[in-house]
Amino acid sequence: MSNKLDFITKKDFYNPAIFKALNEKAKERRNELIFAELFTDVPVEKNVSGIKFTNSELLIELDKFVIELGRFPKHNEVRKKLVNINVSINTLMSVFRNMGHMENVYTEWVSNGKLEDNTKVTTRRKFTQVQKDFMLKHITNCEICGSNKNLELDHYIPWSVGGNTTLENCMVLCKSCNMSKYNKLPITNKEAIELKKEFEKEFNRLNKLN
Repeated sequence: MSNKLDFITKKDFYNPAIFKALNEKAKERRNELIFAELFTDVPVEKNVSGIKFTNSELLIELDKFVIELGRFPKHNEVRKKLVNINVSINTLMSVFRNMGHMENVYTEWVSNGKLEDNTKVTTRRKFTQVQKDFMLKHITNCEICGSNKNLELDHYIPWSVGGNTTLENCMVLCKSCNMSKYNKLPITNKEAIELKKEFEKEFNRLNKLN
């Protein structure tokens, strides 16, 4: 993990290059935990509030509405439509955070061929005590500074930009590093500059072809 002070802020989240890189980072994080055999004894939690839908279920309903309108819906249009599938606007916004993030997730899902994704989405922001006990059993030091004092759980991909409250998106930080990281994205400023340069280069190349 890089120095916390070097992480970029979430204002860059909607840059296409950053958005794509974050998805890759999330996959790498999950693989890192799996290869470390962290998930061999994952606890099963029953009756956990906030877990109601899969990604696919929400995106399929949204897709129907987009096709019906011929464009991506506005906030008020989504609110009215959700009544038909018993989903509140608060639930949807808890999952997608805002309309911009919702459109980004939907666009990527469509571009990937509308692949089925049975990942459970959660509207909870706080990690459960079971999740906390499990992670602290396996990771006993802050993943940024190495301290073993005042350890807490934090979202790897920030909750404010769509990161789920799951073990796969969880990291162990000391209280000080957690406060400093806040809702910054796990991408360094140096990485961000290179990502933006590559994206701009590819964008210009495609424009010349057209």
